[in-house]
Amino acid sequence: MVEVGVVRSVKNYILTLDGLPSAHLNDLVATDDGKRAMVSSLTENQIEALLLDETTIKPGEVFHPEKEGFHLPPVESLRGRIISPLGRLLDGQSPLPPDPQALPLDEVAEGIETRELVKEQLTTGITVVDALIPVGKGQKEAVFGEPRSGKTAFIQDVIINQKDQAVTCIYTAVGRPEMDIKRLTQKLAAAKALAHTIIISASPQEPIPLIALTPTIAFALANRLRRQGEDVLLVIDDLGTHAKILREIALLSGRIPGRESYPGDIFYQHAHLIEHGGNYNSKAGGGSLTLLPVMETEMEGLSYLLPTNLIASTDGHLFFSSALYAQGHYPAIAVEKSVTRVGRQTQSGVQKEISDRVRNALADFEEFKTYSVFGAELSEETRNVIKTGELVREILKQEPQENIDLKTQILILHLPFTILGQKLSVENFRAGRAKLVEMLGTNPTFKALAVKLDSLESDEVINLLNQESETLEAACPK
Repeated sequence: MVEVGVVRSVKNYILTLDGLPSAHLNDLVATDDGKRAMVSSLTENQIEALLLDETTIKPGEVFHPEKEGFHLPPVESLRGRIISPLGRLLDGQSPLPPDPQALPLDEVAEGIETRELVKEQLTTGITVVDALIPVGKGQKEAVFGEPRSGKTAFIQDVIINQKDQAVTCIYTAVGRPEMDIKRLTQKLAAAKALAHTIIISASPQEPIPLIALTPTIAFALANRLRRQGEDVLLVIDDLGTHAKILREIALLSGRIPGRESYPGDIFYQHAHLIEHGGNYNSKAGGGSLTLLPVMETEMEGLSYLLPTNLIASTDGHLFFSSALYAQGHYPAIAVEKSVTRVGRQTQSGVQKEISDRVRNALADFEEFKTYSVFGAELSEETRNVIKTGELVREILKQEPQENIDLKTQILILHLPFTILGQKLSVENFRAGRAKLVEMLGTNPTFKALAVKLDSLESDEVINLLNQESETLEAACPK
């Protein structure tokens, strides 16, 4: 005997059905002609389901359990491809056969017995992150910022810079316009970074329930790769849009609203997904899943419901400032508002030391910079503090799509504390920056120094750089 469910009422994309007594949450149900819905709520006599296809359903139509589940193409074949949440290929290239194994939609994150310490750094190629707010493989690092604060350009550069790092990137666009995805794809293709990237695009034209399901599908795909022992970087852009869609569904369903009209389980909706991030041992297939969940904020604030919920679920966050972005800073990360809770344990000793020096220099600069209006009346010590801070801030700026090797980052961050740093003006450094970075990365003397960096202390690095002061000064125009 086959169970069926009969549509009793339709409210936009929300169906109320009688029947299907054996249905469970997140089960798929379908009509004979292939219209699909997902069970979202159960009562004693009825079920509620969300329509996943762009179609019209009328009362009286019959649904039956869809035993086969979701079948996307095999995740291994999706690198370099753009797909919809249902696996439809959006790049105009050749189609792919479906994976015989169904994609689970209700996975529970593996327990603590499968987790290992986050101990390897995810190198982004961006100095301010790798040095001051490092991200480890398996870390959950939120990305906050106002509109036009450079978040998208940063994410794009991080993905590009993984192409030689054996990291598979999954970029998940939740309700992002198709034009944004097209631009991202073009930039990744131009940088030859599509080969290690999967793009899942749920544009505003997709059915609302399908957009709501997109992060779940992305995590299921990421876990498949991760269980094969791979290092995976998953970007969800963005969870703020996702929360608004969940709010719309909840209000339309008649559920009692919580704070700011979001559903009462909004924290769970995000936290149970984010908990999949981590560094895993062989019991769970090994590999790591690093998360960069993005959330747009307003007025440089993190005290609202959604940001505080996300902060509580993650291991730190990067905060992007539209004010810094407008001043030409890239990346426009406000270091004082950004946090990494586990990334520091992935750094070498010399990295930690120079990170502390740089942070202290920035803090002193912020404290003394208001005195700079007094000019000649300042003490020499105060002028040196301000000069060092200005040089550090300039070093932390990068050009978009500039990828700086980790060892070169460590060397260049030591420059403000050397003899050259005391003589070098910000303008001279800016003019010679590209040549300095190239010299530190290619000159045999500095390459030899980079090899032994992990065995040195920061003071020793400064002394060795002082011995090459003339070589370094030659790269900076007078």
